[in-house]
Amino acid sequence: MSVWSVWSPAKSERSARKVHKWLEERLGRETVATTFEPYPKIGGWMFTFHVPLTGEIHSERVVELIALGQRIGRGWILSGDVYGDLSGWSNQPSVAGIQAIEWRLAESDA
Repeated sequence: MSVWSVWSPAKSERSARKVHKWLEERLGRETVATTFEPYPKIGGWMFTFHVPLTGEIHSERVVELIALGQRIGRGWILSGDVYGDLSGWSNQPSVAGIQAIEWRLAESDA
């Protein structure tokens, strides 16, 4: 499982939900456990969601997660331990209405 956070300058929850839909289309995957909340720091919204990973072994899930990130952004900064605490950050999204994206490989997949 991967956990994602997205920051959007959307002015309403309805607009943030549209951005989420565009992101899902670009990912080519359905997201689960999506939540939306105002994010006053940028005057917009933040939404979080999970994307189930299909890789059977850890290394396959790592590559799958990085590839998913490349579908919706570029200039990724990877951090953490590739074996237990891997995360990625990009403020170069390729989906309209997004300011920044972060993903994390959930511990249950490590």
